[in-house]
Amino acid sequence: MTQASRIRKLEMKLICKRPKIYWLMWKGCKWRESEGLMRNKNESIDEFKRRLLKVVDRQFIWVN
Repeated sequence: MTQASRIRKLEMKLICKRPKIYWLMWKGCKWRESEGLMRNKNESIDEFKRRLLKVVDRQFIWVN
């Protein structure tokens, strides 16, 4: 491993292309509602998260 490749790896770790998103939720959260959006019956949690991220531009997201 060259020094240049090590530096590139470090840059990828330290300089995120996308800011980190913090999900704030209650214990035993069912992922039913967040930021005014309701989760559909047949929608998985990952699909709901993706849809939520398209609409909400925040670092902290509250989930019920």
